[in-house]
Amino acid sequence: MMPEPTDSPLIQQVKRLRAAQAANDAKELERLARAFVVIHNEVQAKADALAVKLATLDHKPTMGELTRMSQYKDTIATAEKELEKYRAFMDINIRSTSSDAVAAGEADARRMAQIAAQAAGINAQFRTLSPDVITQLVGFLDPRGPLYKRLDGMPKYTAEQVADKIITGVGMGKNPKVIAREITDALGMGLTDSMRTARTVQLWSYREASRASYVANQDIVSGWVWFAELETACDSCVAMHGTEHTLDETLDDHHNGRCAMIPLLTGQENPIESGSDWFAQQNEEQQRATLGPGKFDAWKEGKFQLSDIPQQTPNDVYGMMRTAKPLKDLVGE
Repeated sequence: MMPEPTDSPLIQQVKRLRAAQAANDAKELERLARAFVVIHNEVQAKADALAVKLATLDHKPTMGELTRMSQYKDTIATAEKELEKYRAFMDINIRSTSSDAVAAGEADARRMAQIAAQAAGINAQFRTLSPDVITQLVGFLDPRGPLYKRLDGMPKYTAEQVADKIITGVGMGKNPKVIAREITDALGMGLTDSMRTARTVQLWSYREASRASYVANQDIVSGWVWFAELETACDSCVAMHGTEHTLDETLDDHHNGRCAMIPLLTGQENPIESGSDWFAQQNEEQQRATLGPGKFDAWKEGKFQLSDIPQQTPNDVYGMMRTAKPLKDLVGE
């Protein structure tokens, strides 16, 4: 069978679903950002008060003096209190968005399989799985598992980063205004981490629900094919594009990864052109954009193949995640 044309009904459907998922994802991230603004404003006020206090001193305070300052205590206490509120918000948000993603992933998988079957002239009835059943099957959504343990630890970890910025900044004799700015930078790292967590949970929930649907219909669906948006995907995902997988394999994308599963019907040949073949047909500008300048030069010199790039790395929440090998690991230097 020839590779699936880019304008085929199946590929069009995949791209529509990805676009809808991205739009929904953007809305959720905006909600997270708006909620985090409250934390930023509360802690910023305390950090500014601490900066004013430090600016009035005619000497660099000792560690004891610093930690006894009411302004220091207020900054840390406010950060801990506001971050704990945000953790509770994150908990509710992740439970809601992952539930929605599971329902959408199951329904979308059935629709894609139906489109593939229609294109192949197959008349098939697909089983529907309850989202509640899928949620129970998806291990990382277990409230007692490492995902929620990590969420529980976020307030303490981020507050510790705030305290570290203050102590280190004072110890190095930094300008109080710089210290105040670094405090909010530490909070920003917490926002980045929470956004990455929320987005990745949503994407993995969607894909695992899709895979559960394929497993429930394994008399019709024999496997799945990795699909990436090649023009904008990372080098690892480009290399994985078009690879064929069995139903017991997870699409172990990296954090924030948006790759999708194309259903492969029983008896059907892989309909997707490989990422390596696509990459070989691109101009140098696109190849360099995909690999980056260092990797591109080494690839051009024949020091590695595109298929050498993906690697699996362990993750305490998701098990394994597929990431790109750094250049030094590819060329041995």
